[in-house]
Amino acid sequence: MGIDVLEAEQFAPLINQKVGLITNHTGMNRQWQPTIDLMFQAEAVQLIALFSPEHGIRGTVDTWVASSIDSLTGLPIHSLYSSKNYQPVDEIFNG
Repeated sequence: MGIDVLEAEQFAPLINQKVGLITNHTGMNRQWQPTIDLMFQAEAVQLIALFSPEHGIRGTVDTWVASSIDSLTGLPIHSLYSSKNYQPVDEIFNG
């Protein structure tokens, strides 16, 4: 999986980059560790935002999910379905 490759490379392609991660509850490495946690804890990675699909970052909601803050990392979670017409709003991509 891609996250396993990044880990093996010590996240080299992401050094000195601001990273926004599009993921959900299925984003894990071979040891079932969440991609969010791996990237957040990696010193080489500047993870600054999370982008959530329709059912939320943890995949637990079966309805429209608003943008919020991740309780484990403190990172902003931007809903890719943040408007009533289920499209991302331009402001979530600033920065």
